[in-house]
Amino acid sequence: ENVRGKAFFHLSHREMLKRITLWTKLYNLETKVSIIVDHGSEQCGYYLPDGGIGIIFAGSYLKADDILARDVGSFQKNVAVVTSDNGLIARCESTMNKVHACNTNSVHFMKPIDFLSDLERLTSRLETEKARLDKDRFRHGNGLNPNGNTGRPTRKRSRSQLLWTHLALKELGEVNLDGIKVLQKAVTYDRQFEDDEVLEWEEDRKKSPCREKTTDREFLSERFRHQVERVSIEQNEAANCVSNSKAEFENNPSLAYTMRIETNEHLEP
Repeated sequence: ENVRGKAFFHLSHREMLKRITLWTKLYNLETKVSIIVDHGSEQCGYYLPDGGIGIIFAGSYLKADDILARDVGSFQKNVAVVTSDNGLIARCESTMNKVHACNTNSVHFMKPIDFLSDLERLTSRLETEKARLDKDRFRHGNGLNPNGNTGRPTRKRSRSQLLWTHLALKELGEVNLDGIKVLQKAVTYDRQFEDDEVLEWEEDRKKSPCREKTTDREFLSERFRHQVERVSIEQNEAANCVSNSKAEFENNPSLAYTMRIETNEHLEP
């Protein structure tokens, strides 16, 4: 909720997951990102192989901040935590110092507002570029040549693709440059998390807009947990990727972390 709160809770859990999945893939961070969610009926973890992301629900007795402060030291490489809460920052640094006292590992922090801006910038730019490419394809498909081989629209499409590559190289450095395909997959991926009850709740909220209350967040988090659980089971069965091998855990920190949560093998505070 640290990140959603900075957006005044205007972004749903589902929308946040979509944007974070897009961000993860564009920065080639699959298997290295975990999302900690407040509430949920129980403390549990799920791994989504299609997104390469782990999702942890704090449950009824702890907050997401407590989970972060407790478990940040369980990662064996440099860790980045999205928060601007000074108390949480101090707790995370204390945990890392205790666990890795003789290690060069460290924890870094990113402000939620900066993270949100990055998510918005990536999403908006990709959607704009996709609309441009779709427009070029429409022109190409309606050209005068019945074979669809008109030269001018093809050149326009190439310029659009070159523009995307140029922007990606200029603003993002080493990222997945096939951004449009990533966006299309993210949209398809997002549809798996559709929830009629949440959609109905959102429609009611539009009629009488008001800020989310704690009871609302508990309801939304639990509905989101149900969807994540269902999708996680479906994706893992399709991918057949969950195992207990040490090598797989070492190569997939997100999977390893969710499995530790599920087996209560987390670090104690």
